[in-house]
This record gives sequence, C-alpha cells and structure tokens, in this order.
Amino acid sequence: MRTRTRRRRKSRSPCWVKGVLVQSPTSKVQSRGDAEARLRKLYERWGLLSAAELDAIRSRDWAHLAICQNEKKALADEIGRLHEEAGGKDLRTTLKPLLEQLIALESENVRMLASQQQHLAEEQSKLSQAGRTLQQVHRAYVRDQTLIWNSYS
Repeated sequence: MRTRTRRRRKSRSPCWVKGVLVQSPTSKVQSRGDAEARLRKLYERWGLLSAAELDAIRSRDWAHLAICQNEKKALADEIGRLHEEAGGKDLRTTLKPLLEQLIALESENVRMLASQQQHLAEEQSKLSQAGRTLQQVHRAYVRDQTLIWNSYS
C-alpha cells in the first residue's frame, strides 16, 4: 500500500507557535459582522505571535523574536486598514475583552524582556571583569617572559 505525504505550502510567514505555523488571513471586508470576525482573527493571531515572542524571549532566541516582531508590524498595518474600512470605534467596544487580554500579554512580554536585559547586563559585567582579571594575570607572566628570553640570547 502506498501512502501519500502532504507537502506544506510555502508560507509568507515563517513564525511558528508550538509547532503550528501562524499565518495572516487575507480576505476583504464585506460587512460589519465580517469586519468584526476578521478583526477578531487578526487580534487572535496577534495573541499567538505575542505568545511566540514570550517563548523566544525565555529561550533567548533573538532571531525568532525579530521575526515575530516583524510579523506583528505587518499585522498592525493590516489591523489599521481594516479598522479604517470598517469604521473602527464600534468594533473596539465589542472586542474589548480580547484587546485587554492582548494588552496583558504585551505587558508580560515587556516585563520578561526587561528581566532578560537585566540578566544579560549582569552577565556581561561579570564577563568583562573576568576579562580584566585575565589581562592582569597575563601581564604579570608576560613581563617575566621577556626577561627570560633576553637572557638566553
């Protein structure tokens, strides 16, 4: 029996969240209900990208973090266009709980990033100190070596 393997489509969006490729839906707004559903999908995608960012920050995968942030920039443009097309203000009130959840996710990312930045600054300081100590040790031994070599010539 022959089994078929499915090929994955090439994606415009290389951002993965827990083994699932996160892609931006691309359809036009046709009604207020459609606009709300489309915005909800975009905001949910934003939440997935925020979760992927948090994972990237925790694992110090800065390249993946940059990819997610670029994805979110493009998504922000798409959300802005959709808000303009749909009239915007009324939709924000219906989506308020989702938006509050996204704000909480973004706040967590900011806290985690600040924590990582502080940790990395401390680590860099320790490495700088270790480098200075090694230079001092090296200088202490190198001074004597030049005298030894001069005495044999």
